[in-house]
Amino acid sequence: MTTPETSLGIANYHYSAAGATWPHAYLLPIFLSALARHVPKGANAFEVGAGNGHVVGELAKLGYKVSGIEPSREGVSIARHASSRGDDI
Repeated sequence: MTTPETSLGIANYHYSAAGATWPHAYLLPIFLSALARHVPKGANAFEVGAGNGHVVGELAKLGYKVSGIEPSREGVSIARHASSRGDDI
């Protein structure tokens, strides 16, 4: 049976935790700095490919209204479990 996950080739993409992954160490500070300069806090943000929800959570902590979508059921499950802010994932 083909599901959206298998047709996208991500059926075996697994997340082990809700925290930062190694690319966040160098990409997220640059992104957040640019965002702060150009987008006011309280603005809406939408993340495509939200993964384990780490970036959604960081943006919400900074005061953005965030929604994210993620095709991996495992990623969504981890993100929802880790979110205590009611992020829309």
